[in-house]
Amino acid sequence: MKKVTIQVCALGTLPKDLNKNALTKVKSEMFSIAPEIHTYEIRVESDLYDWAYSDNLLAALVPVRHEANIMVVLTSVPLEMNYYTRRLHENIVVFTFYEIGKYLKFDNIPLGNVVKRLFYSYALTYLRNNRRIPTSYELSNFTHDDTRGCIYDMNGVKEDISISCHKPILCDECCDRMKTDQISLETIKSVKSELANITKSRYFVIADWVKENPILSLIISSVWAVSLGVLGSIIASALSGA
Repeated sequence: MKKVTIQVCALGTLPKDLNKNALTKVKSEMFSIAPEIHTYEIRVESDLYDWAYSDNLLAALVPVRHEANIMVVLTSVPLEMNYYTRRLHENIVVFTFYEIGKYLKFDNIPLGNVVKRLFYSYALTYLRNNRRIPTSYELSNFTHDDTRGCIYDMNGVKEDISISCHKPILCDECCDRMKTDQISLETIKSVKSELANITKSRYFVIADWVKENPILSLIISSVWAVSLGVLGSIIASALSGA
């Protein structure tokens, strides 16, 4: 199967701790990412309440013609209806770090994780809908309200997005829907495997484990300290004997 091609663009200023280069290096059996991220400035004022930008205004700020199958536009401004993604015409998806960024940082999740999750969810959506992504105003059923850690969680409560940004999954219901939409078993299996690579840094994974297992971690650290002491004594005795 030919890979879905994705172009990433930046609209306005993005968070400083977003590793944009890492996004272009994501490898997948299902999609490929264009090697360069183009940046476009915002030179117009917001047109909705609370300084939000409407779909129509966003569409005028990004290039409609693009060579990729999907264009993912990253920004930091509020979007229409306070959503964190909006689907425009021509397979353009706009994602904002507004509010989302602080929730991810609070849970020590790299900001790029949520973008990687979007790559998978919208590449699959593109394939499921005859190579087209429905706009935000069209009826669609590829998300679910329940939060399961799945890439198709609706995340009506924005704080819940962190759950699907560390080892996200494809839930059983979504897998069944994809089979009905003629997504191959091989593609589903490949996506499931690749999603496991979207994780926190190893330091924070260990820190989370320590928080969840304080007694066991205390025992391990104590045993480790005693072992180091004993080893040090053996080495010192060996050196003094020599």
